[in-house]
Amino acid sequence: MRTHWKNKASGSWQWLRDSKWRIVALLVCVGYILGSQPRQAAAIVRKYQDVLWNKNTAGKLFNYFAAGTGLKATVQSGTDKDKTPKNKIVPPGPNIPLVTLQGGDTQATATPICSFPANLSGTTVGATDNYDLPPDTTAPTLTATCATTAIGAPSGRGSVYTGTGTGPDVVYKLEFPAGNPDTLTITMDPTGSQDLALIVYCNTVSSSLSDGLVIDDTGTGGVAESVTVSNIVAGTTLYIVVDGYSTGGTPPGPSGAYTLSITSSGSTQPNCGPVCAPFTCPTNINVNTDTGACTAVVNYAPPTGQDCTITCTPASGTTFPLGTTTVTCSNTGGTPSCTFLVSVADNSPPTVACPANITVNGSSPTVVNYTVPTAADNCGASVACVPNTGSSFPVGTTTVTCTATDGSQNMSSCNFTVSVVACTITCPADQVAWTAGTSAVVSYPAPTADASCGTVTCSPASGSTFNVGTTTVTCSTTAGPSCSFNVTVNQLTLGAALADPIACTGPGNKVNGSFSATNNSGASATVSVSATLSNIAYLPNTATATQSGSIIV
Repeated sequence: MRTHWKNKASGSWQWLRDSKWRIVALLVCVGYILGSQPRQAAAIVRKYQDVLWNKNTAGKLFNYFAAGTGLKATVQSGTDKDKTPKNKIVPPGPNIPLVTLQGGDTQATATPICSFPANLSGTTVGATDNYDLPPDTTAPTLTATCATTAIGAPSGRGSVYTGTGTGPDVVYKLEFPAGNPDTLTITMDPTGSQDLALIVYCNTVSSSLSDGLVIDDTGTGGVAESVTVSNIVAGTTLYIVVDGYSTGGTPPGPSGAYTLSITSSGSTQPNCGPVCAPFTCPTNINVNTDTGACTAVVNYAPPTGQDCTITCTPASGTTFPLGTTTVTCSNTGGTPSCTFLVSVADNSPPTVACPANITVNGSSPTVVNYTVPTAADNCGASVACVPNTGSSFPVGTTTVTCTATDGSQNMSSCNFTVSVVACTITCPADQVAWTAGTSAVVSYPAPTADASCGTVTCSPASGSTFNVGTTTVTCSTTAGPSCSFNVTVNQLTLGAALADPIACTGPGNKVNGSFSATNNSGASATVSVSATLSNIAYLPNTATATQSGSIIV
């Protein structure tokens, strides 16, 4: 078992092989601690099994050794009964303490680094060869993009590697669930003449260039290699690989011990608590809109995970809008996360009611305006009618179809008719009247007309006084069509004469006389005439008599 101490001035390692020098070194450390202010620990002390104690006084400094490995860490506190290493490292001098924190052999066993600054030591001896970049004749280009990097000088792989031997490697990890905006400087320094490479991977360790973020490999034994990493994205785990070459490689150089220093430009620390494992979201959800609404209240079971505090947005029970919404479920800090889709569909057709049938008058195509109906729909709908209002409708009956369509292309329709009817009016036959005077009051039958004609007006109106002769009567409608007929008034001159007006001597006597009628119109007519005798003097009494008859004139 070897205890090591680095001489700051010379940079060389002095190996103290016996108990006396180990005790001296410990006393130097204790003396400096008692006279100095404690500083931040370089890293969490790795807990080893089979811990051997070289001192067990409560509240003092202890050196813990992993049995059979030669790995040492200095910690503070502990009791006789509680021999569990505490996670506080005490600096033994003006420099950050050198803590033995052996890297893991694979990604699965990668050793976590839990705080900055870190000043670690380890070895590749005894590790297996798991992660070698492919042999090349040019410096490789790494393509992972989980952070911004600035490669240390000399950049990239400093020499061509075509080795055929094994190159044992060890792995550390830095977890940043919420990301890290700071700049990390990672320096690996072989403690001897061996040639070791420093490689940083994003989220997984492999031999693929697409997983690598940055590399520094000088190809020269004993030369330190350094890289910087900045602006680490959320959810990133950086894997730091120290890769050694065997003597069978080119360039030659044995695997061996190294120191690993990590400093940060800021205060963001890596995560070392329980890590939320990736979880699975529910399957995509498809629902219909709620009754009478253009939305849907959707409930789902949020994912669960050990050591996870998961929040989903939008939350279960939220009112989701029509369409597709992405639900994101993430652990506190943003990682890990998953997504699923909630799709709300509208399958409810709109309803629409058309106006009553419309009848208009017209003997040719007629422009007809009507009120376009409105639709009722949970998400709103528009209505289109064919033919549209304001169109010219032909004579006859036309069916108008109105269709309501909503945003999801659900449709419903209704129909009504527009009838353009030509007005027909028929006047009565010509009318003839007789008068002994110069005019006569004539009443005539009303004309017949379709309902589409509207109001019928005749002039002169029935019951008017018509002069002797022929008068044309015109009957018109509000729809436009009209008709006409004639009213003719014929004039007759009547007369009577008694042949022997004094021959009457008493009742029963006959008096001879005559009736006359003159047709002034030239038309043939049958006229009834009568004569009334009045003021007839009877001796000794008076009396009246009436005689009637008919003639053809």
